[in-house]
Amino acid sequence: MPSVKISQLPSITTTSGGEVILAVQNGISKKVTLASLFNGIKSSTDFKFDVQSASFKISNDVTDILTAIGGTTNKIGVLTNTPDVDFHVYGSTKIGKAATYAATTADVSADKPAINITPYELIGSQSATTTITASCDTTAIVVESDRIFTLSDGTNGQSKTVILTNIVGTGKATVTSANSQGWTSFVLSNVGASISLKFIGGKWFVVGSYLAAISTE
Repeated sequence: MPSVKISQLPSITTTSGGEVILAVQNGISKKVTLASLFNGIKSSTDFKFDVQSASFKISNDVTDILTAIGGTTNKIGVLTNTPDVDFHVYGSTKIGKAATYAATTADVSADKPAINITPYELIGSQSATTTITASCDTTAIVVESDRIFTLSDGTNGQSKTVILTNIVGTGKATVTSANSQGWTSFVLSNVGASISLKFIGGKWFVVGSYLAAISTE
C-alpha cells in the first residue's frame, strides 16, 4: 500500500465496532477494535468528555435521546433532548430500592423504600377499568355513574392520592382494598374530594382526606 497522509484517508461516517485502530501498549505497537477499546477502558483518573458548546448524548436501538447533557446549559435530560431543569426525566423515575417491611424496631434503619415518581393516571368515565394501580402516586377519577374501584397493593413506604376530578351527570366513586388498615372503603361523591394513603407493612393507611366518606372497620 503506498504511503498516504492520514488527512488523505477516506472518512468513516458510521462505525460497527469492528474497526481496527493502532495502540501502543508497554512500548509495543498493537491493534484493537473500537468495541474492545470502549468496553475495556479503565483509569484511576477522571475519564472526561469535554463537549464544550455541543451536547453529549447516549442513544440505543430504541431511542436516540436516552440521555442528553447540554453543553452550554449544564443540564441533564433522560428521554428528552431539551432538559429545562438541572435533572429532567421525561417519564417515570424510581429512587431507592424495593424493600420488605421491617418487622421489628431494630430493622427500621435497614428499611429503605423506593420512591416512585410517575405521571398520574386517569380512570373512570367510559373506561371499563376498575383497578387503581400503585405504579403512580396520584390517580384522578372521572365518573358518569356509581362506580366501584379496587386499590392495588403498593410498595412499602409508598404514598398514594386518589382524587375525584369530574362527575359527568351523576355518580360517585367507591374505593376498596384487599389490604386496608383501619378502613374498609371510602366514597368520593364531590368534585375535588380526595384521600391520601400510605402503604406500610402490606397495608394501606389513611393519612388524610377531604370530603371523603370513610367506612371504618
